[in-house]
Amino acid sequence: MSNSKGSSITAPMWQVSEPSEAEQAQIWAFTVAHFSNFRLAKHIGRCSSIIVALMKDPNADDQKRSPGR
Repeated sequence: MSNSKGSSITAPMWQVSEPSEAEQAQIWAFTVAHFSNFRLAKHIGRCSSIIVALMKDPNADDQKRSPGR
């Protein structure tokens, strides 16, 4: 590639060559760990909001399960 002034522009090294198997494994491990942590954090967030609600009103859970009372 070249810009309007005529000097060549090179792509970053990672775009030029494929990552090695070890690098690919490291990338996948990071991606899977990040996704797992994100899902876990969402789950913990939901659970903590339920715990806070139950601390404020201990009977709230019973009222949700049996609305006919």
